[in-house]
Amino acid sequence: MQPSSKQSSPASSPLPARSGANILAGIKASASGTEPGVMLGSRLKIVLIGGRTLKKGSKSSTGNFILGQNVFDTSSRTAQSTARQREVHGRLVTVVDTPGWWWHYPLEDTPELDQIEIQNSVHLCPPGPHTFLLVICVEFDFPLIFKSFLKEHLELFNADVLKHTIVLFTAFSLYREENIQHFIEEFPSVQQILQQCGNRKHFLHISDSADRIQVLELFRKIEELVTNNLNNPYSVDETQGIILTQKLQSFSGLSDFISKTSNMCGKNPPDHLKLVIVGPQRSGKSSAGNIILGKDVFDVNENWDCPRTTQCEIGHSVFVDRRLTVVDSPGWFYRQTLQDTNEMDKLEIENSLYMCPPGPHAVLLVIELGTAVNATYQRSVQDHMSLFGDDVWKHTIILFTMSDWLGVKTVEERIESDEGLQWLVNKCENRYHILNNLEGNNREQVKVLLEKIEEMWAENDDPYYEVDQRRAAEMETLREDLRVVLLGQKGSGKSAVHNSLTCKDNEDQRVSVKHQGDFDGVKVSVVEAPGWYKDTKAPDWLKHEVHRSVSMCDPGPHTFLLVVPVCNSFIENDHKEFVELLKPFTEKVWAHCMVLFTWGEWLGKRSIEDHIVREGKALQELLAKCDNRYHVFNLDYSNNPAPVKDLLQKVIDISTRNNHHRTPPLKSMLRPCSKT
Repeated sequence: MQPSSKQSSPASSPLPARSGANILAGIKASASGTEPGVMLGSRLKIVLIGGRTLKKGSKSSTGNFILGQNVFDTSSRTAQSTARQREVHGRLVTVVDTPGWWWHYPLEDTPELDQIEIQNSVHLCPPGPHTFLLVICVEFDFPLIFKSFLKEHLELFNADVLKHTIVLFTAFSLYREENIQHFIEEFPSVQQILQQCGNRKHFLHISDSADRIQVLELFRKIEELVTNNLNNPYSVDETQGIILTQKLQSFSGLSDFISKTSNMCGKNPPDHLKLVIVGPQRSGKSSAGNIILGKDVFDVNENWDCPRTTQCEIGHSVFVDRRLTVVDSPGWFYRQTLQDTNEMDKLEIENSLYMCPPGPHAVLLVIELGTAVNATYQRSVQDHMSLFGDDVWKHTIILFTMSDWLGVKTVEERIESDEGLQWLVNKCENRYHILNNLEGNNREQVKVLLEKIEEMWAENDDPYYEVDQRRAAEMETLREDLRVVLLGQKGSGKSAVHNSLTCKDNEDQRVSVKHQGDFDGVKVSVVEAPGWYKDTKAPDWLKHEVHRSVSMCDPGPHTFLLVVPVCNSFIENDHKEFVELLKPFTEKVWAHCMVLFTWGEWLGKRSIEDHIVREGKALQELLAKCDNRYHVFNLDYSNNPAPVKDLLQKVIDISTRNNHHRTPPLKSMLRPCSKT
């Protein structure tokens, strides 16, 4: 939380000197009075540290509670370390509030500006703090990963930081002592942190502001810690303080990264603006789209508890006599390379530019300000933008979201402190805009954004990003459907797989059956060929049905799924039947084949790899012909969509490896089938 607007100095702001009588009066006015044995004028210097969750942190509220006055602004995020001082319980208490990091982020993902401010906190209470209060809100879970990332952030301080640390548990709702103990017992990470801090802990019930005794008890624990440390505060390197101050000043000076403005060059802007929004997952893309359109069109995952955007969606609106078309797209994981991103998502991201023909006027690359654009993040953005080609950067504007993370900082300071952001801003020729997602009704920010888009449009030789029409046709074909043929013996679970893929009931029978379904936005056509009995030769009429199954998914299936139940043995005869049925399609067919192991639950604790080894040569030879492509499918998944999505992802991967439709359709590979 940032400091109050009435107190803008980031340095310590002590209260004016007061006489002994005034001090006594202030103490008597406190709920508990002066603690016996404490000399008036005793000093305590406290630094608050800790992370934050999506439901915000509690450090600033804690600082206000300790000082007994609202001196830290809790309405927005703390972006710079700030010191406040008051007389409390006969002590002159200095509290330094610091920026919180995301509990679930490693240090490398915390912006450097925040890291420097956290480091600088100890220089705001010279000669150094008596204690660090590690603030942990007991109303949120605290998994082991939090402890790992806490360790990384504590490395911003000296090695002896834990010798001066007390774990301060906080809660805003009613909590009892047994609740706190249950919280500690529930999370091993908390137990480990307490051990590292010498089991020093305290609990503050923040909403019970009238209970000042809990603050007094905290002071006693701090003074006990000071005594144990031989009255030596945490050691501070003054030279480091000077360097940190110089860094902060360099970021706040005249920036080379001022948002680019220009004029319309005498051009009349288009009356219909087409925009595509791209960016990492959870960067606020869908929310930004809704703000631009002025209405809720795209689903927003505010609490990370509902499905993410998995396919491109389009919305329309009118604003200030402009027609607006906005395309939202799936986000990529900010740490993943393009190779790591699944084919479904890559296909949808690329398709976003083809949904507003002849092409978008602007691509809005959404970057949230709460995460450092480190080398991994930068590479991820660069990789995924390569889906659109190099020319896309001429039509791209960076749309910064989570502007509340800046607090009292400017976006230029944020850019100056982050080399990855500098690279992105340079790539977009200093075109960027800040969007406050918390002010959805602020139409002025949308008006300014549209003006920047029109200025970029006027500067570009091409009025819009022109998409490749041949690729557009190919994309449309790819989006039409995934075509799958199921081959397998009777009782293999073939029909159950068919039903899972299409949500249509089908029973094993003597003719090929086709059903179509829609799974998570992906259209699927499944043709199930009739099965044959195990330990018998597949009848000749079945070969004709396999021929027919191919013709039923013109221009040809993306994949043949060869269904093999793990509950049955797989012998040489079973292998030969698959080979004979696929023989008319030539050897090229095997590039489109995958073994689908059904009854996966039969394996128990055994791995499928162990099963393959034990089953022997026949199964291994079949897998070899399929280039060792296989998937395990449980038939008791009920309504769980994840296994189906995993299977479809592998079908898409096969299609991609076969260059989509750049190879001849399988139907054209058919050898003439002899009459019988």
